[in-house]
Amino acid sequence: MTGQSAVFTTSTCGAAAVIEIECKGRSLFMKQSTLDRIIASPRLPSLPSVAVEVLEFTRDDNVDLREAARVIQNDQALATKVLRTVNSSYYGLSRPCSTIQQALVYLGANTVRTLVLGFALVDTMADPSDSNQFDYMDYWRRDLYTAVAARELAAIHQKCDPDEAFLGGLMQDIGMVAMHRVLGSKYVQAIAQTNGDHRKLAKIERDTFEIDHASVGSRIAERWKFPQQFIACIRNHHNSSRVAPDQMHLVRTVELANSIPILLMFKDAEGPRNTLIRHSSEWFDITPKQLQDLLSTVIKAVEQFSSLFRLDIGDAGDVEDLLAEAEVRVVELQTRMERENKELRENNESLSQRTIADALTGVANRMHFDTTLDEQFNSAAASKGCMAVIFCDLDHFKSVNDTHGHQAGDCVLIEIAKRMSDCIGDRGVVARYGGEEFAIILPTADRKTATEIAEQLRKAICAGPVSLNGTSREAEELVVTMSLGVAAYEPALAKIMTKPEQLLKVADQAVYAAKKSGRNCVRTYTNRRAHAQSAA
Repeated sequence: MTGQSAVFTTSTCGAAAVIEIECKGRSLFMKQSTLDRIIASPRLPSLPSVAVEVLEFTRDDNVDLREAARVIQNDQALATKVLRTVNSSYYGLSRPCSTIQQALVYLGANTVRTLVLGFALVDTMADPSDSNQFDYMDYWRRDLYTAVAARELAAIHQKCDPDEAFLGGLMQDIGMVAMHRVLGSKYVQAIAQTNGDHRKLAKIERDTFEIDHASVGSRIAERWKFPQQFIACIRNHHNSSRVAPDQMHLVRTVELANSIPILLMFKDAEGPRNTLIRHSSEWFDITPKQLQDLLSTVIKAVEQFSSLFRLDIGDAGDVEDLLAEAEVRVVELQTRMERENKELRENNESLSQRTIADALTGVANRMHFDTTLDEQFNSAAASKGCMAVIFCDLDHFKSVNDTHGHQAGDCVLIEIAKRMSDCIGDRGVVARYGGEEFAIILPTADRKTATEIAEQLRKAICAGPVSLNGTSREAEELVVTMSLGVAAYEPALAKIMTKPEQLLKVADQAVYAAKKSGRNCVRTYTNRRAHAQSAA
């Protein structure tokens, strides 16, 4: 707009500010988002200079502890708060710590940074001039419980720094304070719609203002030049699924910790309780018993931190009652989860069995046979080993169905499958190939071994008659025989047998040879030239 005069006026319009620009008698309009308006507001909270300097120092892994101590001690009030906290029973130092430099040495730069930024946040968020009834007591109660719970969770699973988890929990809702500072009573009204249930707030914020406190808070953290892991905690503390892998453990810890204040403040908190226990187990292998112990630790630690941080978080109620109630609920859920897990395992096993088993006989089905054959053939070829297949065809089975009915035929198939499974045992896989045909895979078996097993199987099949009890022919028994064809993959056949289909083909040919030889016998495929060359 070079060389042109302009007059700017601003008015509020719904969720955004409308900026009117008068330029040479014409009016242009630009819509400014609520997020931009909040970030640009002079009422936005700002970090004290000492906190900014400490952030700069602790970015460096080789931080100069003496210089960092000097910066903190420049703010005597802050230094006193940090030392008072370091010497509290929560940290359990074996001897008192009298200087900030000692604190940095004893507890490390991360812990001291956490305390400095924690105290800075508490001071920054306070607004003595507030007349819009923002509930700071509820705000700090929730965030302090989350921060302490996140620290304790991190100490259990050891996948992220406990002090970073504490700070992530303490900072997660800074966007709420910023939105209140700029939007005033309208934001307080939005909070009131939650009826005290923080889980509803983000949706209400988006419906009302087109933004939520997580997006506002993350922009503020970026402006303050906070490390990326803290920005990720603020932006995703309600949904950790969207974060980068290197930030996942920290953000998930804060998200889990968010369930703790809900669990302790709401009697009707079954959803968060279930989520806490399931995600604790799935994400970090934390048991319900560990969570029970954690609840006790968190309640006691929050009492200490609220005193150290000079925060009024109200009366938490009877601690023993809170713990007793939480323990009952956790035990109930643990029992239900164990029952559900057992049912799930049983259902999975049943489903797995149905997937690989023949519905009538219970032995492996054709699909499982084909998959196993490919695996065993390729394994034998790669290791220059052996494996064999036995094809089995019941003799004159059509006459069983024609004479005695299909129910009798099914009875025969079930009994024969049982005899085959009993005979083979763990030496191989018995499968129903189709109709009255069965097939057996024998891993590592050579031609001689497979032939011997096939003969054992033939004898087991015809060892006694098959009872037709339970069918329409209750008084009858049938003598059943079987023709068997054997084919084996051996190193001598490696050049001429390169696919499992070739093995099946010659095993099938061997079955027909058995049938032509009078049935109820075993025939074995032999490639005389290949075996003669191998013997030579």
